[in-house]
Amino acid sequence: MGPKTDGLKEKVKRDVWSDHETDCLLDLYIEEKEMMEGDFNTLITKELKNETWKKITMSMIVEFPDSKVRTVEIIKKKWNNFSQSAKAAIANHKAGLTETGGGPSTGPLKPLYEKFWQHILGKTNPSIAGEKIRVN
Repeated sequence: MGPKTDGLKEKVKRDVWSDHETDCLLDLYIEEKEMMEGDFNTLITKELKNETWKKITMSMIVEFPDSKVRTVEIIKKKWNNFSQSAKAAIANHKAGLTETGGGPSTGPLKPLYEKFWQHILGKTNPSIAGEKIRVN
């Protein structure tokens, strides 16, 4: 029998990513943006998107050999979490730019979020809160 655990689950160490690792993931995604965000068609298939995630994962493993080995699922989860937090930070930043009053400034965006906004969303993307949709 193994060691006694008194019914408690063993703590799993949280996978902490450095800003450098996240920046590398962002760069790799930017390189593959057309494939990753393109609509499925005869040229862009689910299989090709999965292969692209595998390629990104292998690039991360090669770039950071001393880091914990990460699977495609872990890389995808990190991308989704990063994307959500970047969108929320960008929306808060944009809302803070148009607010009036003496409240505290939201301050500048983290460079990673700025890069995400520039290369993934596009600075003029109207789907981000705070952006006014222009009607001609």
